[in-house]
Amino acid sequence: MSDKLTKSVVEAVKKQEGDSFHWDEQLKGFGLKVTPTGRKVYIYQYRLPGRPTRRYTIGVHGGAWTPEGARQEVKRLMGQVARGLDPAEERKRERSDPTLAEVCDRYLRDGVATKKASTAAADRARIERHIKPLLGRKKLSLIYRADISRFLSDVAAGKTALDERTRKRGRAIVT
Repeated sequence: MSDKLTKSVVEAVKKQEGDSFHWDEQLKGFGLKVTPTGRKVYIYQYRLPGRPTRRYTIGVHGGAWTPEGARQEVKRLMGQVARGLDPAEERKRERSDPTLAEVCDRYLRDGVATKKASTAAADRARIERHIKPLLGRKKLSLIYRADISRFLSDVAAGKTALDERTRKRGRAIVT
């Protein structure tokens, strides 16, 4: 089937036994994959010189993705492919990028071996009580100066302040 993928065309497509593909007649490489369960997914099929054909999943039909939105995304991806970039490799690299919490854990595991015990304990406390709660889930490549400034302001304003018991006669007062 080869039509211009519009909302009415996409919603009219029925599921089949295996995966079925429906390609847009106006935009080369833009298509709709329908799984045997009836799930409709927008895809972009492309080929870089000297490499096999690849399929890039844009998103599931409905909610955030409409045919027009997916078409705009395909145009953006076509620009990347024209410049010799592989969108699938870029996505894979972004997903494997560590979070700040993972980097901090690695530092606490490997980087404090030469420090005094008291310094290592202070580093661990600062990381666990300030850095991880505010910035821990962010990918390392997505942390900018504004995030660091906001982090410093939040710590100074007492956003991470707490007073908790640590053991029978111990207390952690974080200011």
